[in-house]
Amino acid sequence: MAGEHLRYGLLGPVRAHRGGTELDLGPRQRRALLARLLLADARPVPVRELCDALWRGDAPTGAASSVRAHVSRLRSVLDPDQPGRTSGLLVSEPTGYRLTFAPEELDLHRFESLVARGRSAITRGDLTGARAAADGALDLWRGRPLADLDDYDFAREEAARLVSLRQDAAELRAFLLLRTGQVEEALVAAERLVADAPLREASWALRVRALYRAGRAVEALQCLERFRRRLDEELGLEPSPAMKELHTAVLRHSDDLLGPAQPAATGAVGPTGPVKLSGSVQAAATGPAHAPSEPQPENGAARAEPEPAEHEPAATGRTDGHPLPPGGPAFAPVVPAVPGELPLVGREHELAALREAVAAAATGRTRWTIVSGAPGSGRTRLLAEAEREATAQGFTVVRCGGGGAHGSGGFDPAARLLEQLLGAPRGWAGVSRVSSQPDTLTTLLTALATRAGDAPLLCLVDDLDDAAESFAGLLRMLAGLLPQLPLAFAVAVDGRRTGAVDGLLADLSRQGALWVEPEPLSPAEVAQLLALRGDAHEADRAAELHRRSGGNPFLLSHLLALPADRRTGPSARVPAAVRSVVRARLARLDGTARAMLNCASLDELVLDIPLLSAVCELRPEAVLHRVDAALREGLLVWEPDTGSGGGSYRFSPLSREVVRDAMTPPERQRLHAALARELAGRPGEDPLRLDAHRAAAGPLGPPGDRPRSGTDDRARHRADP
Repeated sequence: MAGEHLRYGLLGPVRAHRGGTELDLGPRQRRALLARLLLADARPVPVRELCDALWRGDAPTGAASSVRAHVSRLRSVLDPDQPGRTSGLLVSEPTGYRLTFAPEELDLHRFESLVARGRSAITRGDLTGARAAADGALDLWRGRPLADLDDYDFAREEAARLVSLRQDAAELRAFLLLRTGQVEEALVAAERLVADAPLREASWALRVRALYRAGRAVEALQCLERFRRRLDEELGLEPSPAMKELHTAVLRHSDDLLGPAQPAATGAVGPTGPVKLSGSVQAAATGPAHAPSEPQPENGAARAEPEPAEHEPAATGRTDGHPLPPGGPAFAPVVPAVPGELPLVGREHELAALREAVAAAATGRTRWTIVSGAPGSGRTRLLAEAEREATAQGFTVVRCGGGGAHGSGGFDPAARLLEQLLGAPRGWAGVSRVSSQPDTLTTLLTALATRAGDAPLLCLVDDLDDAAESFAGLLRMLAGLLPQLPLAFAVAVDGRRTGAVDGLLADLSRQGALWVEPEPLSPAEVAQLLALRGDAHEADRAAELHRRSGGNPFLLSHLLALPADRRTGPSARVPAAVRSVVRARLARLDGTARAMLNCASLDELVLDIPLLSAVCELRPEAVLHRVDAALREGLLVWEPDTGSGGGSYRFSPLSREVVRDAMTPPERQRLHAALARELAGRPGEDPLRLDAHRAAAGPLGPPGDRPRSGTDDRARHRADP
């Protein structure tokens, strides 16, 4: 069985096949679990989210156990050679499960890849290849997507998205039929499209064009009038300018009805006047409704455009969606360009990837780079270094944020990009949801192509995971349509909570985007940083600074801003900026999670789950649920044990100090006493640990619980490191 490939299907009822044999997936709830894991695109899904999905937000007691049972049964079906926890297919993660599969094993991914291939073929004038790709994409459908899971919320939402994608593909096919002279087939296809989506303008436009090309101009006008009436009666809207121009073209019997080389409908009117698409950019931007009728000749001869390079190997990084490997060329640490910035150390491979993207753009190739890391890991700093590198090479640089610390101040990120690309004053695009407006994609494609024609262009998007779904969706469509231009895009995301941008990141990976993932600095890199700052006298404290900061550049920078005697040692303090960040993250947790962290902060650095369960009167599953929330906020970290395959949860030192210091002395004494009582009942407990809590409990430690003579100082040191 090991040599037989698995195939999964979501474009119809949920199915799985091995070889040519359909697998018995069991009851509907198990099929729903498989579908939810498949939609996560090989990323781990927490048990809590699986319970919410399977029980529609009302999970009963024991839901987690039911999920584990379903997972066990799925393993035995999907991976019978290794059905238990050793399975490399359905993998257990610290807080959930991950289904590993190659993109080609899921029909949804094959569908999306074929559609993208078809659009790319259109930009090259390869209509035969585009038609084959569109037909292949539509042939993958077996009916309504996720048809057997209609009563699951996540399935209904995904099915609606997939139906819209299928309509896109069917419109692409009808457009190609029309372009290749198969008018009657195109008309049948367009009528079916209108029946499936009666308010979709692109489908009606295809029907009008097909009627006109079939010699039925009067019916084409009647079709336009029916659409106008329906739009007015059901939505109170007027047809778009593109549809009005189509109406005029029918009245004038325009020979260019299928779309002139420079259609006015694709102009983006900004403060500098209309901006027009040109060449292959226009065909990609306008799609079926407005693409030119034939590849345009130049000087009387057909112009052959070079095929875009796909997955071209990079000189210093990888284009397969994986982080850069160790080794490679050596780079000197970046000297700060801004007063007060720390020297940039330990980021040689990340800088190499960004330089590769800038170099590729300088030679006319579109490149995407994903900077994924935890808060404070230096994502924004890396974008700033890319900006400096590109500016020095004569690039135009535009920048926006998703709405976080470097965000757009309540404005839509697409509006910020357009204002910079069009040279408009801030606020010109307004505060409306520009990303969700139907003509924004065309406008953005136009502006990017125009500015990249003047000079190589670098677009930086920080805190992308904070952006609205509509902006992520806009970038996803943009990535699929962009031709080869002197253009580099770099987006920064919090690798722990990508959420709405998962689809975009998956698409970019399949298209060959470079991934860079800045890791925490090592003790040696902290020592190197101190030496570059001229803090040679601090070199002996490098290990302690690394311990307090966890190697996080943001935390380290604020520690180094303190007076030397407040950074480490008995007088050490938590920087005010760090304290405010930690408190903001704590505020996003529920009261039970905060109470659990209060208790944990007074014990060992590594969390003792059974102890917290007993003292906080929570089931171990409930404790892990709160641990998961704290992990997502960056208050706790997971340390895997490569030897045993397990691991442990622990506080980052500064987070622990903030949590502990926020409590009043009586609150700390009460919790120390509760911890001491629980530990006293454990056989073989470490006496120093027990004495530490007894000493810190103060008046709440009864005489029998007072620490033994000679241990008081050691106990106090352990309780308050």
